[in-house]
Formats: sequence, structure tokens, C-alpha cells
Amino acid sequence: MNSLPKVDAFGVASGSMVNATNPFAAMVPKTAATSDPNKPSFKDTIANMMQDTNKTLALPDELMQRSLSGDNVDVHDVMIANTKADIAINLYSQVATKVIQGYDRIQQIQV
Repeated sequence: MNSLPKVDAFGVASGSMVNATNPFAAMVPKTAATSDPNKPSFKDTIANMMQDTNKTLALPDELMQRSLSGDNVDVHDVMIANTKADIAINLYSQVATKVIQGYDRIQQIQV
């Protein structure tokens, strides 16, 4: 006893209402704005990534200032924070490049 409906080659269930002008409308995923209002937008995600990157970049300077002022800061912690900051800025740079490349590709689409 199979309770799953039969689907055609396009994944549309038999007997379901299919948009006559766009038979693939049922296959298009909902956008983030309509599917979950609590889900952060792309803009919010990028803004949060920038804030996290700024915090990561500030940490090595803070640790270095603390070590120079006489606090007991391990030099390894400073070096690890510096390496994390380097990785974070490289990652952010690559993400920004990919976003710009994606935007350029969208601009090249002919309507």
C-alpha cells in the first residue's frame, strides 16, 4: 500500500493543479521572505559576517595591548588570534568577490 502520489518526469503529482502558463511553478522553491519570516535576510547575514570579522580583527590588537601593558597573555594566544584574523579577512574577501561575480552574472542576463 503506497500512499505516495504518482509523479511525472517533472516531479509533479498526478491530479495536482499545474499552472498552465508555467508548468514548473510547483518546482520553484519559495523565497526566504515567504517561507520563514524569522529567517535572516541575505543583507542581515552579510552584516553579521562583517561584525564577526571586525571582532575577530580587533582581538589580536587587544591581546597585544594587554601583553604590552603587563597582563599575563600567552604569546601563543596572540599568534592564534592573529592567524584567525588573517583567515577571517581572506574568507570575507573571497565571499565579497563571489557576491560581486554573481551580481555581474545577473547583470549580463538578457531579458
